[in-house]
Amino acid sequence: MYYKLTVIIFHLFLVISKADVFEGYVIFTPGQGGAGGNSTTSYLMDHNSDVVHTWSHDRSPASMPYLFPDSTIIYPYRVPSPSMNAGGVGGGIRKYNWGGTILWDYQFSDNTYQHHHDIEPLPNGNVLIIVWERKTSVEAYAMGRQTINNPLNQMWSEAVLELDPETGGIVWEWHLWDHLCQDISSQYPNYVDVSEHPELFDINNGNVGSSGGPGGANADWMHINAIAYNSDLDQVILSSRHQDEIFIIDHSTTTEEAAGHSGGNSGVGGDLLFRWGNPQNYDRGNNSDRILDAQHGVNWIPSGYPGEGNLILFNNGHTNQASAVLELTPPLNSNGTYEISANDPFGPENTVWSYSAGSSVQSDVQSGAFRLPNGNTLITEADDAYIFEVNYSGSVEWSYTHPGNDIMIARAQKYGLDYFTQNNDMTLIVDYVSDWNMVGLPLFVENSNQTIIFPEAVEGTLYSFSGGYVQEVDLTPGVGYWLRFPFAGLTQVTGEPTEGLSISLNTDWNLISGISSPLNVNNIIDTDNLIIPGTLYGFQESGYTSVEIISPGYGYWIRSSGEGEITLSSFLSGGRIKSFQISNNANTLKIGNQTLYFGSDIEIEDPLSFSLPPLPPAGVKDIRFSGNTKLCTWDECKVELMNDNQLIQLEANIKDGSSWEIVDNKGNVVKCEGLQILELVNELETFILRKSANARSISNLNLYPAHPNPFNPVTTIRFNISEISEVDVSIYNIQGRLVENLLKGQLSEGDHNLQWNANKFPSGVYFVMFEGNKVKEIEKIVFVK
Repeated sequence: MYYKLTVIIFHLFLVISKADVFEGYVIFTPGQGGAGGNSTTSYLMDHNSDVVHTWSHDRSPASMPYLFPDSTIIYPYRVPSPSMNAGGVGGGIRKYNWGGTILWDYQFSDNTYQHHHDIEPLPNGNVLIIVWERKTSVEAYAMGRQTINNPLNQMWSEAVLELDPETGGIVWEWHLWDHLCQDISSQYPNYVDVSEHPELFDINNGNVGSSGGPGGANADWMHINAIAYNSDLDQVILSSRHQDEIFIIDHSTTTEEAAGHSGGNSGVGGDLLFRWGNPQNYDRGNNSDRILDAQHGVNWIPSGYPGEGNLILFNNGHTNQASAVLELTPPLNSNGTYEISANDPFGPENTVWSYSAGSSVQSDVQSGAFRLPNGNTLITEADDAYIFEVNYSGSVEWSYTHPGNDIMIARAQKYGLDYFTQNNDMTLIVDYVSDWNMVGLPLFVENSNQTIIFPEAVEGTLYSFSGGYVQEVDLTPGVGYWLRFPFAGLTQVTGEPTEGLSISLNTDWNLISGISSPLNVNNIIDTDNLIIPGTLYGFQESGYTSVEIISPGYGYWIRSSGEGEITLSSFLSGGRIKSFQISNNANTLKIGNQTLYFGSDIEIEDPLSFSLPPLPPAGVKDIRFSGNTKLCTWDECKVELMNDNQLIQLEANIKDGSSWEIVDNKGNVVKCEGLQILELVNELETFILRKSANARSISNLNLYPAHPNPFNPVTTIRFNISEISEVDVSIYNIQGRLVENLLKGQLSEGDHNLQWNANKFPSGVYFVMFEGNKVKEIEKIVFVK
């Protein structure tokens, strides 16, 4: 199991423990009731009620966390400003490693969808997510809904989305809205005899939201509060509190089949395969036949456990003052469908096991139950933050109540002592951009071959650096590399954490990588003061970037004043690196994330702090002054540019009041101020940045402000030239790409007008570029539809 022996184990609260308790680890997250969003902690507790590990969160839970054998967890949480707000609201899903580093974080909270309550991790690494799907009253009435019971005039239906965390894409969807029916009128869709179509849900069942609640007025119709997956059947089960019913759907469908009534293993597409708890919802019973009341936490009992294949759930309103746990055997056919007679509701009529302790166990919110391998059942009563384990006869074998006021625990799960992999392995996700990247190996692994660690990379493009680039086959922790990828993506690296590394440095530049957790450069142990302040550089798509944090899985340049060793450690703190400050009056020239500094009044403590790493591979963006530096204190500076033959957008900021100009390789002179765009012919080119002898004025051009600006969709561009000139007027987008040429040819002296109609282009920022007689002017315009 991945946790250190040095973890301090502490006792949280009074427990009851007996010999028949299932030995293992319970995971849970206390949270506040209602719509609270405060920070909280997830606890991992053993069967002696000792806490063995915790994860801290800055947002409250939407449901329970899920623990994995590699010691990571997935945590659904409440976003600060949900787009739809009611009980159980969430919106965010994060994955943490054992050390608390966020491996990925996705949010589902927009005008259409709002995650709430539960999630379900799948065996393939994807995650099923419950979301509200906003529908207007117009859409609801058009489907045959008769009343809307909320001041929002909306109807929040339900959908299930399947997230691929590696790409952030949705790879499968199911929408309840595709499987509705009504018996009001044939003028509306899906007009049927409801009793003859239990596979569809009557749009007129129940109320739609309310005028108040934990998050205020809402349009929550179904209130799906739990989701679970059966890998043997490839089916999904859902629990609806507001409809007092559970539903099973087919997950083997495609998204297209899930929207229809055929396809998948069941042959019925996304229609309901099974439903249970309230047969009056499909006109095959009345209120006396209703078994469920505001239930939560439905799930299948896993294979190999007592009761395998049965369903277990927490029935919150079992009786007036008591909740109960129910276990039932669904009427499963051999082909994966469920038996139902022509005029009867789905069975079973009776449960095979139940637990109720009267009014001593009663919760109005969330809660749940899970069968354990020894036949015991772990139950969570959310309202009282009470977790307990009962045997088959109903005797309590273990219990725990979390201390505090206004605390609830949505659900807890328990895992055996052998659940974790029997080593310290952890998994880290490393993303990369298309083309060249600087990477590192953040873990100790059995096979460090480039094709294993980064299987999507271009083979034969792994290079380390030792005074020059060296082609490599395998990666070594602590060493940084250049590596090329045909497209952007991410990779998962699994291995033993590198919590401390000693790295040998050569004089001058070194390409290094870090440990398994983020490390601030100021925490590097540098007893010989080798590191030159300000020379830690990472790499992004836009080029080198000065950074302070060494993140796991990436490569970094760092410059050393001599040979020696530095130490990177997650336990020890260095604090020996000198600080690096840049003078506030330094002029700047930026391209992407890279910044050059120039001017004669810059205070310099160590010129090497302004030095830049060796040039990146061809085709990568880079800007620097001649001499591999980002500082020039002369009146004329040579600037070297690397690019992929595209336009370069420069942003100048002159702080000392002086006048500077840019002279490109064609001899064109441009005043160095604001935004400028340069066109490069070759991948590596140079231009001159020089201080003007006096403030230059361009006598043969007067470019007036475009009018209107902002505009929709037409603006007028006016300019005056004092002599006959060859003129080129073009429009570029914010990425520096040419979108339209307005004029190219010879013009007589005098005033000229041009109009640009942007109707076929998207809203955004554009630039008008005027070129003529070695004069270049640029004006920013904004198109707003």
